[in-house]
Amino acid sequence: MDAAIRNTVLDIYDTVATPAKWGHVLDQLAERMGARGAAIFELTGSDADRRIGVPHMSGDYDRAQMEAYLGAFHKWELDDHDAFERHSLAADPIDMIDSRTLFSDMPGELVRPHHAVLAQYDIRYRIGCLLDKDNPARGRFTLQFREEDKHLAPEHREEVKLLMPHAAKALSLGRPAMDLALVQQGLLAAMDRLNVGVCVMDRHGRIVATNEEFQRQTDAHAVLSMDASGRLKLGAAHAARLFATMLEDVTQHGHYGARPRKEAIPLGEDLQDGALCIELAPLSQLPEMGTTPLGGAILYSLDTTRPLRVDLDGVSRIFGLTAAELELSELVSEGLTNAQIAERRGRALDTIRTQVKSVLAKTGCTNRTQLVRLLSGFDANWVLA
Repeated sequence: MDAAIRNTVLDIYDTVATPAKWGHVLDQLAERMGARGAAIFELTGSDADRRIGVPHMSGDYDRAQMEAYLGAFHKWELDDHDAFERHSLAADPIDMIDSRTLFSDMPGELVRPHHAVLAQYDIRYRIGCLLDKDNPARGRFTLQFREEDKHLAPEHREEVKLLMPHAAKALSLGRPAMDLALVQQGLLAAMDRLNVGVCVMDRHGRIVATNEEFQRQTDAHAVLSMDASGRLKLGAAHAARLFATMLEDVTQHGHYGARPRKEAIPLGEDLQDGALCIELAPLSQLPEMGTTPLGGAILYSLDTTRPLRVDLDGVSRIFGLTAAELELSELVSEGLTNAQIAERRGRALDTIRTQVKSVLAKTGCTNRTQLVRLLSGFDANWVLA
């Protein structure tokens, strides 16, 4: 990884603690790729209530103009997003979909009314990717190009392949803290409201801040501790080696693609005894702690021995699940099999199988593992304590 890309990766991860930095990151990405601009979109609601939002955009765009455009051409943009999603979900890795790839899905694409307006803003081609294929409504990264920019250069396409998985992970880790920080006015103030362990470390691995849940995990599980120098330790030898590997170069920790990987640290002899699911991201600076560069990392730790808590109202709004399907989803998130769910609900096994298939179809998941992963990332274990 060359120095310029590495610096961009570090800037991307700074957004985990400081979401306002996304504008700066998108400015960098647009400049590096020779694009007119860059933005991250998300869809909310379901059916007739679906809406397109733009939580982050590069500095070349005016938010009022962007929102006015999306309001005026809502239907046309939804058509574009739906076609983009179909192409993106055809494969698991993060891949860039060019707007011209979508033309075959939409005859007369070039004369659709919203494209005339985009041309007024000097936008002719768009290219983008899904950053979270477990929840495709979120994290839709796009670059916009001018008429003279015929395509994304091969070398830039390779850079995107390197950078986007890190953007995916940063968005995933930063979203819950960002939602709370809007109310709490900062990550440190919000940390104790998160139902997931958070530990901020400096460049030497010394702990500089933790939340209440991380402290509870430290008290409850011997695998977590602090040495005499104030550095975080993972007690078991195999866990210590894994953690050391993770710390060697945290900029490499986002490269798993549109479903960022968590490392499981067993709490006993094996995973059957429970585990801490660890994610790590670089953190070069945290404004709430002053202007001195931190040069460290932020660690998120999910305790699998505690019940998975799902924001069912949020799931219902996004995916349009019925009350019965919501109840089923909650039982699936508890790890129950179809037979166990049938027994608990007093339903026939075939009925449960049919409902599971319906939930999978509505949420865009192909199996129960994907569904549980989606539920665990959908405001679950990040909700207000």
